[in-house]
Amino acid sequence: MPGISDKSEAKKHITIISPSMRPTLSKSLLLRIRAFKGYVPPPSLAARVVAPPYDVLDTKEARAIAGSNEMCFLRVSRPDLEFPDGTDPYSPAVYSRAQLNLQKFLANGYLVPDEKRRMYIYAQKMENHTQYGVMALSHIEDYACGRIKRHELTRREKEADRTRITDVQGANTGPVFLTYRHRDEIDSMVKDVVVKQEPYAHVKTSDGFEHTVNRSRAKVDVESG
Repeated sequence: MPGISDKSEAKKHITIISPSMRPTLSKSLLLRIRAFKGYVPPPSLAARVVAPPYDVLDTKEARAIAGSNEMCFLRVSRPDLEFPDGTDPYSPAVYSRAQLNLQKFLANGYLVPDEKRRMYIYAQKMENHTQYGVMALSHIEDYACGRIKRHELTRREKEADRTRITDVQGANTGPVFLTYRHRDEIDSMVKDVVVKQEPYAHVKTSDGFEHTVNRSRAKVDVESG
């Protein structure tokens, strides 16, 4: 379930500190994350907008999932699915379609801008197992200097592709999955949101997974990064 961030957000950050690091922590080790004002689907349309991540599908698989559903988010994140077989997925026409489709989603109300900056709690459930994640912005500098550890070496053409589509659309439409060391404070925050608030949207997809999004209501404390 997408939560898109506008890349023009102000540069303010939350500091996340692992307990094991606190005794010798220097400012250079701080990992900065922050709330953002996302584009989200109205709850009534979430089941039609929800889609798998762009990078787990090839063009044919993406085309089959989107089908005739004009609201499928893959039309924003994988616009090559709308072109004939053999089309260069890195051609200018594909990037132009990416921009056009995002504008169409916003104009038609398939995605709407959130009214304030916040973090989102995203849950996935399969049978009896549920895992939770915090959707937030991280600082590109923290990735570049190694504060965020890389788990793989990505191909340059793929990096260039995502950079270009972000620039063309003026938004980040492809979240990055990160893990962090356990912290009771984060667990408490997630539990507080999930237990005390009704979900913003809940969808069960054809693969049996349940997807739930909660939005934080409290104002987020920030500090300059």
